[in-house]
Amino acid sequence: MQRPALVLLLLFGGCDSCRREAPARPQIAQLTFRDDSAEALGALLSEARVREIGARVLGTAFDVTPLSGQPAREDAYRCEVRLRTVGLRDGGGALLLRSLAEATCKRPEAIDEPSLEASAAVERLVHGKDGGADRAAPSSALLAEHAQRAIADVLGGVADDARLRSGDESVLIAALASADAERRRSAVRAAGDRRSRAAVQKLILLLKDPSEEVRDATLGALVQIGDPAAVKPMVSDIQFRDVESMRKILDAVAQIGGREASEYLEFVAEGHDDAEVKAIAKKALERLRRRQDAR
Repeated sequence: MQRPALVLLLLFGGCDSCRREAPARPQIAQLTFRDDSAEALGALLSEARVREIGARVLGTAFDVTPLSGQPAREDAYRCEVRLRTVGLRDGGGALLLRSLAEATCKRPEAIDEPSLEASAAVERLVHGKDGGADRAAPSSALLAEHAQRAIADVLGGVADDARLRSGDESVLIAALASADAERRRSAVRAAGDRRSRAAVQKLILLLKDPSEEVRDATLGALVQIGDPAAVKPMVSDIQFRDVESMRKILDAVAQIGGREASEYLEFVAEGHDDAEVKAIAKKALERLRRRQDAR
């Protein structure tokens, strides 16, 4: 009995369209370092050491082989890390080390794509016994350890941002419910950048988030995604007499578009008792109609 040709093709790998390759991990081609720390503290870390930390931390989310000399893809990220550390002396002679690390990763070929960004602040109180032989200045080993912690934290933030933007979508959805407001905001931005329709229901819940920054970012993400199904829940709980909230909602609704958006804008433009809100709704409706006519 002969086997069907399709089965033979599948068995021997003849069906190219049947194979599914996993998407390539985002890649880091370059990692540069700038130390803007106070001159009195001296150079805290070398660029080579920062690359070592980067290979370890960023390697959880990126292909970092180019950092060790392997060829890089054209779509690889170029990253810059900046560090500023200052020492503040308190009245008892202890020294407060305060470091701010910032990282930005961009893909030169993707001009319109948002960069990956993160920041981290690290503090440490150094007493005389921790500072080494010279009570007036902490030891170089302690300074290096402190700086490395800040660098690892900020690069960890970049790796987390990358996972939200290009990793498994379930990670993104879970992050939208994080107890940390900054992580929720990062996840909201990632959902907008990914145009994630799977995130729409979670985003709608975040329109009531305690953080105004999260709420505003959520409106922006819903506009980016452009799902008309979001319009009804967006407008259902809006405070009708809150002019600033109405302005934000009306603009977002106009950008998303659809039948419900048009009907809501008409309702507000004709029936609201505040002249300013009515004017905002009329302008938003005009923008929506112009965009619809242009299609």
